Amino acid sequence: PYAAACEAGAKSALDAVNARIGCPTLGIAGSRDEATPPAMSERIAQTIPGAQLRSLDAAHLSAVEQPQAFAALLDAFWSGLPA
Repeated sequence: PYAAACEAGAKSALDAVNARIGCPTLGIAGSRDEATPPAMSERIAQTIPGAQLRSLDAAHLSAVEQPQAFAALLDAFWSGLPA
């Protein structure tokens, strides 16, 4: 099932869908992520209007590998949003 999900995701063309995202968006990439390499995260962020992308020294589960740094990125993002 996991391999099939990965294959389906790889074949998905999300650019058009991502372009319709209208809410503030933060992407957090793992600099050592082999499943979603940084270049892929950059491409995803580029297709979402106004998206921000930050990176952590982590692999695919940056929220688990770097929980405090991950939370700090979220706090900074949320603090920068208009009230």
